[in-house]
Amino acid sequence: MQKKISHINLSVMILSFVVVVGMLPDVVTAKSNTISDAFGVNMHLRQRITDSDWSTALDLANEAGVDWSREEFSWDVIESTNDQFNFASYDSVIEAYNTHDINVLGLLTYSSSWASSNPGSTEAEFYPPDLDAWSDYVSTVAAHYAGQIDYWEIWNEPNYSGFWKGTTDDYVELVETAATAIKTANPNAKIVLGGLSGADTNFLNEVFSSISDKSLIDVVAIHPYRVIDGDYNYAPETVLDGLNSLTTDIYNVKAILNFNGRSDTPIWLTEIGWTTADAGVSNRMQAEYLMRLYTIALAIPDVQKVFWYSFNDTSDDESYADAQFGLVEEDYSKKTAFSAYQYIRNNLEQRWFKDLSLPDYKIIDNFSSSTGMGWKFSGTQCTNGTVNDHDHGAMQISYAFTADTNCYAPVTLNKELPNPTRALQFKVKGDNDNTLLRVRVVDATGETFQYNLGYMPKEWLYYTIQLNQPSSYWNGDKDGKLDQPITFNAFVLDDTDGSNEQGTLAIDEFYATSHADTYLYRFHKDTKDVYAYWTTNQTQSLLLDLVGAGRMREKRFGKSNITKESGDGYYHVQSQRAVKFLQTL
Repeated sequence: MQKKISHINLSVMILSFVVVVGMLPDVVTAKSNTISDAFGVNMHLRQRITDSDWSTALDLANEAGVDWSREEFSWDVIESTNDQFNFASYDSVIEAYNTHDINVLGLLTYSSSWASSNPGSTEAEFYPPDLDAWSDYVSTVAAHYAGQIDYWEIWNEPNYSGFWKGTTDDYVELVETAATAIKTANPNAKIVLGGLSGADTNFLNEVFSSISDKSLIDVVAIHPYRVIDGDYNYAPETVLDGLNSLTTDIYNVKAILNFNGRSDTPIWLTEIGWTTADAGVSNRMQAEYLMRLYTIALAIPDVQKVFWYSFNDTSDDESYADAQFGLVEEDYSKKTAFSAYQYIRNNLEQRWFKDLSLPDYKIIDNFSSSTGMGWKFSGTQCTNGTVNDHDHGAMQISYAFTADTNCYAPVTLNKELPNPTRALQFKVKGDNDNTLLRVRVVDATGETFQYNLGYMPKEWLYYTIQLNQPSSYWNGDKDGKLDQPITFNAFVLDDTDGSNEQGTLAIDEFYATSHADTYLYRFHKDTKDVYAYWTTNQTQSLLLDLVGAGRMREKRFGKSNITKESGDGYYHVQSQRAVKFLQTL
């Protein structure tokens, strides 16, 4: 769910400077994926590539490292007349994929002209089909491709009226019918919900609240394009009025799954990308966004696969934005994003996310004191609870909202932060996902800024707040400008729906930094660490504190590798908008 928030009018000067990055203690998140066969594309071989070009396109996909392709199965092509099935064209498609060792995610959409509930309409394919005909169709397709295709995505963007003219309940019936029929035809089959337009938590919650058996859904698919009002040009990290960061969007989806008892459900991003048309981004920026997208998404627990949209441009008309999302041009010449896809896959495959850090961080509270720093509930509204800020190295909070109005509970510290502070980071683990988490800071004029972080996570997750991002603000000089020095005021637990929730929350590793817009992720494989780092703005000179790391290899996009060695554990690197990797040797 995207929250409407006010803009912060903050002027930021980005310069090249040296910062020291110290890695966090060797702590692993509660749950982490090994990145394996995670790289997909939307190729749509039958619809968008002529059969004479299939070999060229698939050879390029192999070269890029594509593991999966999303392929739309057209009902009218396979069963143009009731009970008359013709698989010839799709058999050729699947044979081509098999020859190139690329897995297929089958997309079952849309209605056939004869089975649509509105057959005379020019948009007949987007209306719900007759469920008996739908059951027979998907069962026959699943049986025909059993052993070749085991993952079936049910419809495309059913929360968007342009592709689904039914209600949410109609879609639930569609999924229930498909899941039952497909799993009967192929017991190994998995049902992929969606993929939803955006990260629509309202629609997702409605589906899980209405479906007769939640276990029918094996995977949830989302399409979290970085888009506002048709503008697809925003970076994965960007937060604006009406746009969450990619991380927050995925965290919110995870929270809804947890709220519905499906916390371990895999999440697939089955469409996401940026166009390089006139209204889009440059080839270089598309490549940079791609690298950051895959690094961010695959570091989040349960995110298993990301399907780039799309593999190839379908037109060279620069005014046609939808046709220029590809990794390759219409003539199959490689765009910069092709090399970026290959580069990021080679550096993330078979690794798992270990932790996230800030540059030159200062510890605000690591909750290791035997007496605590004085965190407490203050200014609560219809809330009971306790705060223990020195419980086994984490702050433990229990809370219970006691009314059906908007209850909230600030957990306050009122501690002045290092001057200047431009970013905060901490880890959170909760157990009640319908409660929202917010953070408040107060600037030198007494103006309060509140940052919205979404629903509570079930497992330990990292949260980074760039204080130059939009927030709500009030009091003080009310100019929306963050005046240093800053005082940390509170973590706020917010019951926005009046549901009388109660639960627990743990917070740990609370840090601050004077440097904004730089990211440092640590992944691991066997006994080796690899650090992924970038900045969203101008190049920054970083001094990484990696005591004990020894010899390191710096991998740079489009450039030769560099071997670095340090006797004291400090490494000088240049952080840029393209992701770099530093790997222990």
